[in-house]
Parts: sequence; C-alpha cells; structure tokens
Amino acid sequence: SRSERRFAFADLDGAALLALLSRELASPDPEVRAAAAIAYGRLARGEGSARLVELLGDAQIAVRHAALLGLGMAGDSASLG
Repeated sequence: SRSERRFAFADLDGAALLALLSRELASPDPEVRAAAAIAYGRLARGEGSARLVELLGDAQIAVRHAALLGLGMAGDSASLG
C-alpha cells in the first residue's frame, strides 16, 4: 500500500532509496510515479536523468509535470534539449 511505501522510504540510505524510487517510477499508480519523480530528481542531482526524461511522455499530465520538476531539482536542464 502507499502508506507502507512511505514508511519504507524513511529507513533507506541514499543509494537504496534511489534504487527504490527508480522502481517506483514505473508504478502503475500515477500518484506514486509523480511522487517518485520529484523525490528522484531531488536525490539524483543529475544522475539518472534519463529515467525522468522518459516520464515526460507519460499518459498522465501530473506525472509529466512531476518529471519536469524532478529534472529541475536535479539541475539537468540539458536533458530538456
């Protein structure tokens, strides 16, 4: 469930959290994908921006918006062309 995922995030170190967020970027739940995109961008700091760029083509506008925010937080404007 979503609440279990939220608590799981709190117990992870940086690398493990990025790995978990990377998996959540492919969640069937658009709210989870959007939250993961923002958190991933905040933590990745330019690493792995390709995963966020992929989400710019998501069917859900909230996920696309979150991917843009994540890219901005990652400081990777070059990925936007």
